[in-house]
Amino acid sequence: MAFDARVLILAAHDARIGPLAAGLDALGWTTVTARDVGSAEATLQDLPLEAAVIDFDSLTPDAAVRLRAAAQPRRLSIMVVGAAPDSVEGADVAMSVPPHPAQAALRLEQLGRAAIAEEEFHLRVATFGLRGISLAADPGAAAPLRILAAGVADRRFLALSNALTSAGAEVVAAPTPYTAFDYLHETLFDAAILWGAKDHTPALSIAAGMKRNTRLYHIPLMLYLRGADEISLNELFNRGFADVASTETPEQETAERVLAMAGAHRRHLTIRKALDSVRSLDL
Repeated sequence: MAFDARVLILAAHDARIGPLAAGLDALGWTTVTARDVGSAEATLQDLPLEAAVIDFDSLTPDAAVRLRAAAQPRRLSIMVVGAAPDSVEGADVAMSVPPHPAQAALRLEQLGRAAIAEEEFHLRVATFGLRGISLAADPGAAAPLRILAAGVADRRFLALSNALTSAGAEVVAAPTPYTAFDYLHETLFDAAILWGAKDHTPALSIAAGMKRNTRLYHIPLMLYLRGADEISLNELFNRGFADVASTETPEQETAERVLAMAGAHRRHLTIRKALDSVRSLDL
């Protein structure tokens, strides 16, 4: 039912996003569809929706701004489907092809947690400001995003690592699961990419180990496959991967998706650290 909806679908037709919406519905992320921006604004004003998924064909230049304004005071997470990440402004994540429903649900959940933390942070900033207390995020949050790239050397995996480096990220290479966990226990990472290679076992073992560790559990993971049909996507997302990409996707787009995940994770942790620093203050 629309009154139980969590996700707004903005699409003039169902050709591209219809199957994704049906998959989200089946996973409990109930959707409500608007066919134009005006209807979407009205829907957001009536329903407490958490996120919006927009078909690129229905994306007007001001759509993201208008939808976020209509959702105020909530912070609306926005995913655009059907466009390369570098061609869209104002979206939290953009994908050229519709993601697997489980992948979209995990991504929206991550964005939702970050949005809730962001709302609480701005509320606390205003509250403490009235009492003359300054609350600011850690300035260290501006440092380059740090990405772990775990897997044997391969020209396709190296091409993705180079794309991330060119975008300003710090990429740390770990050729084996042992070195990967050494780095994970010694260094803070904003995201990790695991190379599927011919044998997926090392990547899956790293993912399983991270999901059993409370400190590493929330680091977003991407599995990078040689081909899109190598393994069941349902199985992968049940193992905790936040994203799955293949070498069939342009390296630049995959890099943008990794950076978007890493940036959201970094921002979430930075906000939580700032909030925790003032929880003990007696006001």
